[in-house]
Amino acid sequence: MNLQRDSFRSVLWQALDRPGTEYSTVWKTPKGWALDGTVCRVEKKQPALLSYRILCDKKWKTNKVELKQTIGCVEDRLTLRVDNRDRWWADGDELPTLRGCTDVDLLSSPVTNSLPIRRLSLRKGESRWARAAWVKLPEMSVQPLDQEYTRLSANIYRYRSASGFRTRIKVDDFGPVVNYPRFWRRSATKGSG
Repeated sequence: MNLQRDSFRSVLWQALDRPGTEYSTVWKTPKGWALDGTVCRVEKKQPALLSYRILCDKKWKTNKVELKQTIGCVEDRLTLRVDNRDRWWADGDELPTLRGCTDVDLLSSPVTNSLPIRRLSLRKGESRWARAAWVKLPEMSVQPLDQEYTRLSANIYRYRSASGFRTRIKVDDFGPVVNYPRFWRRSATKGSG
């Protein structure tokens, strides 16, 4: 994949709720944006590793998600594709409940909050709902999740899900999360754009 050095960001996060880290690189591609990363955590008292690649169009709408999860010595994979009619497919089978979802949201990863934040381009005080394909881990199950983002200031967003969870997320000027209270805090970053 072609890496355009003028628009990229590498980020390392530290988990706050359990042992774990996430390393992610976000960069511009000829067709849009790519996010590659790895989450290391403890799951079921075993070492767990999640590797992901998320491809988005130029407006940050999710097109493809590739996941590989290893817990102990057991490996699972999941590939999600989105067609031009907003239909989602998992390993070749359509998932009709996900029709109309514009983003993917990986449980236990702060990077996917960047997708709607970048895509919605909210002004201060503005709120919008977005529907995400929520990938629950470690189950690797996918379900729709309605989420509301409200821009409170230049770098602070209020996040609220239809299930009732809410928090305030601090992001940097490029979009990746700096602080996700109780769950993630950025440890280091490097990049441009």
